[in-house]
Amino acid sequence: MKSYIFAALLILPLTAKAEAEDFTESFSKCVVMDNDQQRLACYDKIRDDIVKSESETKKSTSEYPAIDINDLKVDFEKLNGHKFSVAAYVQSFAGTYFLKSGTMDMNPISANMDNLPREDRKKLISGCQTTLCLGVFYGVVNKDDYETKFIVKKVQWDDK
Repeated sequence: MKSYIFAALLILPLTAKAEAEDFTESFSKCVVMDNDQQRLACYDKIRDDIVKSESETKKSTSEYPAIDINDLKVDFEKLNGHKFSVAAYVQSFAGTYFLKSGTMDMNPISANMDNLPREDRKKLISGCQTTLCLGVFYGVVNKDDYETKFIVKKVQWDDK
């Protein structure tokens, strides 16, 4: 029993940081192992997976510095070519996507979602029309001859 508590206490702080994956099933597989060495090796593998997952998340987000949606709006024209991550609501309307600070935001940022994976685009057209969807959007500001858009490369949905 002491080894279970000890192992859980060692790994618990790491699991709080690993939001992208659920390691509960892995823990349950380790707990039932009778051989101490196999059980500890199992816990070590979970720890390594959590650390790897966290480092990949940090690596992918570090190239996109966070910016507040209102700061992005104010400096939007000047930020051409810069990468950012922005927490915002998205609304889809007739194939056009807008990043907004809330439901009453009448000055949205135009966004291009063509580079997103199929499942993310499907969520946009099926669930983000009449209600706003909250997420963190990673992309680059792109200004062409006609308009400036936020080209979204990936998204982390806040499904709360």
